[in-house]
Amino acid sequence: MKSMIFSTPMVQAILQGRKTMTRRLINSKPTCDDMVFDEIQINPIVTDNSRKFGGRVIKGTYAMFLDRADIGMIPYKSRFQTGDILYVRETWRKVGFVMPALEYKASFLHESIIPWRSPATMPKYAARIFLRVTDVRVERLQGISVGDIGKEGIWVDGCKCNMFDCEWCMTGGEFHAKYQAFEQLWDSINAKKPGCSWGDNPYVWVISFERVEKPEEVTK
Repeated sequence: MKSMIFSTPMVQAILQGRKTMTRRLINSKPTCDDMVFDEIQINPIVTDNSRKFGGRVIKGTYAMFLDRADIGMIPYKSRFQTGDILYVRETWRKVGFVMPALEYKASFLHESIIPWRSPATMPKYAARIFLRVTDVRVERLQGISVGDIGKEGIWVDGCKCNMFDCEWCMTGGEFHAKYQAFEQLWDSINAKKPGCSWGDNPYVWVISFERVEKPEEVTK
């Protein structure tokens, strides 16, 4: 079973039902300096039937990039495919020795001297949140819509004025605030990676998901 790491605020958004989408970098994709991308060919292949490409059979969701230098298509397969069941890795810890229990930072309101563990260390048996991938597509990062920003779990308090002559409302204050909040969230995670900041506008996988019950294979 595959896993996906989420920060504590995003785990809270999932638990509250506000987050049903995530954007992830297309790993191992060459940079714009190495390859010229053809926007027409960027749409992924989504198919239930195997198809041949370059002498081999491929199946699933791929991003197709055109390498104009070599005049050829290069496919990049999404690690996450529609229908996949994932377990969420989040910040956690074990407490107690005789009968150890699991605690999760996203739901823990009290301080403790016991240190938290990185989400990367979470084993499958410790997971409490499971997701089913419902859709995978490709787009440029800055192509995100304001509706998708909401699905990403971003919450921005709207204006309470209820007045038509409010300058903040009339100039799209809430609209811009949502984009700014998403930009800050993205850069807090990815800006240190070369070519991966909001300003770099990289290609990303757009992964939609829904919560599901813990699979029987995990409870055994």
